[in-house]
Amino acid sequence: MGVEMVQLGRLEGKVLLEWGTTPATEKVENQDWVGGKLIEGGGVGILCDGVGGLKKGGEGARLVGEFLIENLSEAPTKGELVRLVLEAHSQLNRLNWEVGEILYATTIVGVVLTGDVFFGINVGDSRCYLLSPTSTRQLSVDDHYPELPNLLSQTIGDGSPLNLHQFEGRLEPRELLLLVSDGVYNLFPAFRGFYPLLKERGPIGIFTQIFNRWGEFPDNASLLTLQWNPK
Repeated sequence: MGVEMVQLGRLEGKVLLEWGTTPATEKVENQDWVGGKLIEGGGVGILCDGVGGLKKGGEGARLVGEFLIENLSEAPTKGELVRLVLEAHSQLNRLNWEVGEILYATTIVGVVLTGDVFFGINVGDSRCYLLSPTSTRQLSVDDHYPELPNLLSQTIGDGSPLNLHQFEGRLEPRELLLLVSDGVYNLFPAFRGFYPLLKERGPIGIFTQIFNRWGEFPDNASLLTLQWNPK
């Protein structure tokens, strides 16, 4: 199995959304969920990464992602996005309470782009980057314990109050927003060469590079881009 494992998506409107996701080569289930939708004057992108080791981590990622895509309005505000993420957190907490243990938990990063204005949120370590032809800048904040960098300090569904990270800005015509799971950025810390590859081939170019370099997908891997639609 190679890049044919990758599931791709694409939406074109005032903005262009493209995404891809694949399970690790040695895994049956992909615990990532990624998707988007077009809205009035723009688009929404959501990426969730179910917490590894939990029996329902992948299902938690899917439930949260689908809930947000289905319930965000045609003209979402920052307050609406925050409210829905907190509601999704409560829903997973309720599911975990019903079974008596934490089975459903996920990271999330989500962005709304309307015109040239964007805002977003994240919880966990799924990331948002602003990419240009000459630079890469992380907009999201990772939730890790300083003394335990591989352990998440908060996730959707972990039963504790959330400290949502929020970011916002303006997108220049040649810039793009990249949402990405740790299964991608752990392999390419500097994202060297990502911008021209994404512009030329879209997400499949990145997945092809991963497979060509490692001969497999070492981990679940997902990414989504939002940018001005050149058409």
